[in-house]
Amino acid sequence: LDTMATVVDAVNIFDVLHSIETLADKNNATGMTGNENAEGEEEDDRSIVQLFLDQVEYANVVVVSKICAVVEQHGEAEGMRRANAIKTLLNKINPEANVLMPLEPMYGDLDTKGTVVDTCLFKLEEAEQTDAWMRELAEEHVPETE
Repeated sequence: LDTMATVVDAVNIFDVLHSIETLADKNNATGMTGNENAEGEEEDDRSIVQLFLDQVEYANVVVVSKICAVVEQHGEAEGMRRANAIKTLLNKINPEANVLMPLEPMYGDLDTKGTVVDTCLFKLEEAEQTDAWMRELAEEHVPETE
């Protein structure tokens, strides 16, 4: 494992953060579904917000997507103010993560070599010492996807 990366949607981040929905809720804000029990019923009651925070807290790299859409929707100055507010928030959640903010559609200006892959940022020994790692070991693991 070289890098733990996650993607944050700049258009929907604040809706996700205000959500009270869980993965078990049908038609939740993320479109994700939770895990099912043996009878095929949704049983994953983790909140969308907690899933988001867990992913950002644990990431070495956070890629903020759709900044160009935010700029298009709100204009250059306001769009970039919003993008920078998102970056500030992500840096507060995880000060160690590299927050990447590609401005072109479809990540046209994101050079993944050395920023997302081949970074050597993930250190198992350090990860094993985090609170998130300890919590995961103490509880039954519930993966985001099957």
